[in-house]
Amino acid sequence: MRYAVFASLMLCCLLSADNVYAQASPLDQPLRAIHIGGNWYTNRLTTERWDPVSGHPLVPRSYIEHLESLHVNWVGISVALHYDDSMDSTVERLYSRRLAVPTFSDEVLRQLIRDYRNAGFEVCLTLAFESHEAHRELYT
Repeated sequence: MRYAVFASLMLCCLLSADNVYAQASPLDQPLRAIHIGGNWYTNRLTTERWDPVSGHPLVPRSYIEHLESLHVNWVGISVALHYDDSMDSTVERLYSRRLAVPTFSDEVLRQLIRDYRNAGFEVCLTLAFESHEAHRELYT
């Protein structure tokens, strides 16, 4: 079974002053960005099953076509950084499958960027500071 990298709930459009009222629907706007999220849920299933040796793209063509139908031209990807202690500013990339949200491997992240760029999309990376495993100091 093949899984697709799906978009999270964030979908935004950029409007110029000239066409704010010219379009019938926000989905008709020419500039659009979508954020696919991080290495969790469907994205995680997809990346864990992807075989880099196969030479196949990580992002299925059907998903690229779906983004094109929405007039998307920017794709955002969240890269997880983890910290162990809420009182420490040290962050690190953690790849373990035992984590709630592991960091994308460098190989997967490069392939995601390559797939989207080859399809004509601009790519923006965001950092997601994951605190799932952090030890929190208790204040009394």
